[in-house]
Parts: sequence; C-alpha cells; structure tokens
Amino acid sequence: MDRKGNLIFSFTDSLGDPITDEATMQRLIRKTKALPYYKEKLAEVTRMTYEEVNADTEAFTELYKKTPALKTESDVNMALARVSQKHYTPLVFEEEAPDRAEIQRQLTVEAEKTIRHFFWWKNKPERAQYVEENIPLVYDQKLNEWERRRDDFNAEQAREKKFKDAEYLHEYLEEKKPLEAYLSRDVDVIMDALKVESKSVNEDLPGDSGMDFYFDFQFGALYVSLDLPEVEEIPNDKAVYLPSGNVSFKQKTMKEIQLDYVKCVCGLAFYVAGRLFNVNSAINFIQINGFSQRINKASGVANDDYVYSVFFDRESFSQLRMQYIDPLEAMREFPSRIKSSVTGVLSTIRPFVVPGENDKNRGVFPQKEGKTRPIIWPATVDASKEEIEDAGVPVVENVGRIAALYTPGMTDAQPKESLSIEDLSQSTYLNNLGIQQEKNGKSDEAI
Repeated sequence: MDRKGNLIFSFTDSLGDPITDEATMQRLIRKTKALPYYKEKLAEVTRMTYEEVNADTEAFTELYKKTPALKTESDVNMALARVSQKHYTPLVFEEEAPDRAEIQRQLTVEAEKTIRHFFWWKNKPERAQYVEENIPLVYDQKLNEWERRRDDFNAEQAREKKFKDAEYLHEYLEEKKPLEAYLSRDVDVIMDALKVESKSVNEDLPGDSGMDFYFDFQFGALYVSLDLPEVEEIPNDKAVYLPSGNVSFKQKTMKEIQLDYVKCVCGLAFYVAGRLFNVNSAINFIQINGFSQRINKASGVANDDYVYSVFFDRESFSQLRMQYIDPLEAMREFPSRIKSSVTGVLSTIRPFVVPGENDKNRGVFPQKEGKTRPIIWPATVDASKEEIEDAGVPVVENVGRIAALYTPGMTDAQPKESLSIEDLSQSTYLNNLGIQQEKNGKSDEAI
C-alpha cells in the first residue's frame, strides 16, 4: 500500500522472475482477493500504512510529549548515591597441581607395558627401578608445565582486570558526570554540559532545525535562539479512520498544515526547555526566541523572522503535564509573544531582549501581561509575608537579585526607568494593597 492508500500487487513465477503480463497480473489479483485471509492481511497492511503516514507528522507535532520530567536536587543526590563503581574479580586457576602418587601409578602402568623379560623374575625389579628413576623427572616436567599454565592464566586475568577496571571506571565517571554537572555551580562545568546537551538536542530536533544559547550564570537565565523547521517540512499526507472502519488517505488542507506547524514549533519550545532545565539546577529561567526563514517580499531575500518569544521559569514549568497540554495555549500561560491566527498563520513578532554581559538590564525578565509580578522576599516593606500575599501579590523566596522591573500593560521589552528592588517592592505592595482595599469598599484606606 502506498502513502495514498493504493494497493500495489507484485507476483513472481516459479523461477523468481517478476510477472509483468497484464492479463496474468489481473487474474492473479482476482485470485489473491479471493483468498480466505485476504481481508485480514489487507487490514494489517492498512493499519501499518496508517501508522506510517501519521508517524511522519507526529515526529513534528508530538515531540513535546517526550519532554523529560524536571529533575530536582534531591532526586539527583539520591541517584548519585546509587552510583557505584564495579571492579573485575579475576577468575581462579582451577587446574589441580600434579600429584606424585598419580604420576607413580601412571609410570607403573607404563612400565608393565614396556618391560617384559623372558626371564620373568627380572620384570619386577626393573619395573621398580624404571618408576623410581622417572618419578622426579616426570613430576618436575609436569609441575613446570602446570606452573607455566597457571602463571599464563593469572597474567591474562591481571591484564583482563586492568582493562575491565579501566572500562568500569570510565562507565562510573560517565554515569556520575551528568549528575554532578547538574549540581555543580562551576560555570565552566555548566557551559560544557550545556554544549553537550545542546548538540544532542540539535540531533533530535525534527526537520531542518537547531538551537544556540547564551547563559547568564549570575541570574540563572538561559537564552535560547531556536531555528525552527519551515512550514514546508510538515508532511502533507494524513490518514483517518472513518466511522465505517475503513481508512481514508488524503492530502491535508493548508489550514491543517498550518495548525500542525504551530503545534510543532510551539511544542519544540517545551521540549528544548525541558531538556535544558535538566542540565543544571542553577538554570532557573529559560527564554526561547523561535525564528523561521522567510522571504522578504520587498527584497526577495530570506530573513530570520521571529514568530515567538517565551519565558519559562523552572517552578511553573515543572508542574506541566506534557501529555495533556496544547502547546500554543500552554505557551500563552507564560510571559510570551506569539501571534497566531485561527488558521495557524504565525505573524512576525519582536522577541524579548537578550541582554549582554554588561547590559544594565541583566536580570530583568518579561512578564505576562495583566499579571502581577512576584515580590522578592524578604522584602523591605513594612508588612509581613502573609499580609503581602493577602493583598494579592505573589511572593518568591530566595531568588536573590532577580527582580521584575516590568509592570502590567507594558508591551515593549525595554524596562521603565530603573527602580531599586526596594522601591519596586514597596510600590508594588502598596499598589496592590490599595486595589484590594478599594475592592473591599475601603476607599479611604485605599487612598
């Protein structure tokens, strides 16, 4: 069955040569369809083709479901404690050493066969003499041969132990490496781990896509530039089961292709973020700016057009149940910029800023419009943590200098005139407390 659902028959003659005569082919096709197991085989081939056709699309649209669950430091510490180094135990040389009594018995048998006198009374003394004279020689010879075999065996086991222990050590270090890298606070270790993982991620991404990154260690923020697949790479064939139980193979509509594309590129953001969050626990935030190559109609030149910019925080991301999310809707729950029409057409957007090392805006992160940014705790406001939360202001603990200078309703990625964290905390708290008081009918208190 081809990708369109058409059956393809081929037959060979008794010599294994293909049959090409049209009349013979038609006769054989009729006979084949009359076979009792034809329907069963047809259903099997149809199912296989159905799965193959849809698997091509799912490689683009369902990758986000393979996003790994985020690790925690306690998980990694437990995994690290379970890692142990194996050691090779040499085999024991089991061949027994030569036995003098056994050698004497063998020589006695040998003497009885070889020493036979006509004068029979001479047999016994000569046989005894033969045994007595040969025991030391034969014993020493067999003992030397046995010792040589033992030493060769032990030497081979020593070499095997050296080789195996080196192999086990490498496996041990390789197993520990990503776990220790996850816990490390050495920026070089983190960067090396990010390079390794980004290379692996690039190999796993579908189509002609890839990523690059910049890591701001001080603020635990990872900025990713994601080169997205093109819409033309989305497979345009689909297979669907009909109510009758038959399978329909057809071409997707342009709307279906566009919607698949949106699901694909949005899903990639979650897959990439999940992989990168698991590189190191110091990565608390990941901003992904996704771009696609598009032809500029004015110049005819391909440009890198950004179609979304999204900012993930580890805590919120860790709570997602990837099997059940809609990538586009889930992305909109985070601070993001994406414009998608109902037909799946993505418009060009201006991505969130990626600050440089000396940028004064480092540590300033975008916010989801209409949402109150968290206040950093402990805050320099004359209120308890509980009072702040009661006023409708979320509280974030132990995040150091990561403070949001964005206010609800801002649409540009640039911050307003910089406020100190103390001023921001104070004003945010008072503003939200006033709003809450007014909602409660306490206008004077609100003012």
